[in-house]
Amino acid sequence: MLTFINPKMFILLTLRSSKCSHRYSLWFKLLLYCFLTCVFVIVCWGFNGTADLNIPCNDQNSLPPRACCVVVEFLPGGTLKQYLIKHYHRKLPYKVVIQLALDLARGLSYLHSKKIVHRDVKTENMLLTVSGAVKIADFGVARVEAQNPKDMTGETGTLGYMAPEVLEGKPYNRKCDVYSFGICLWEIYACDMPYFNLTFTEVSYGVVRQNLGTGNPSMLPEFFGKYNEEVLGWASGEET
Repeated sequence: MLTFINPKMFILLTLRSSKCSHRYSLWFKLLLYCFLTCVFVIVCWGFNGTADLNIPCNDQNSLPPRACCVVVEFLPGGTLKQYLIKHYHRKLPYKVVIQLALDLARGLSYLHSKKIVHRDVKTENMLLTVSGAVKIADFGVARVEAQNPKDMTGETGTLGYMAPEVLEGKPYNRKCDVYSFGICLWEIYACDMPYFNLTFTEVSYGVVRQNLGTGNPSMLPEFFGKYNEEVLGWASGEET
């Protein structure tokens, strides 16, 4: 039996819905959390139903008796997106940019080595440790990579980070994560939001039909910008 745990060490995620599809998603997430062991992926400490938990509640934070709970580690650094927003006016030191990018790349490399496609790679789903290391979180839409790409379709992810083939509803594979990584790479260096001044239609059409870039290339170092474009091009099937 699990008891209420110090929130400075753990976070309690709950599922209130009784829909079968939501419960399937939760159980798949649990299996992923238990299966994945990597310093660049958030740690799962356990799971149970609220009927067996001793969780203090109040009127603002009540839990239904049959909710499912997942206990994961608490990372006090917050999300990578929050961290980048704080440095909008004063950009990050280049050494920090490289370290953040490497942490994210290593985490994704590990997931892909286990045939796992995250499908929602974005800075909001990356959490920071006390030391500033990146850990990948939120496997709500992750899945095992299909052997046949045609078995993986549908617009899954967050606009601004979604690869062209995902936006078009075409078959895709782990490259969709690599494309999203390319967007995050630009975001980490620029400390800015991708496509912040464009509408949903403009972003979708631009990414799919016009090879829309993330921002002003002149603000990136030459080799860094070239690498970023190579990542996006490779992930989109355009070898450079």
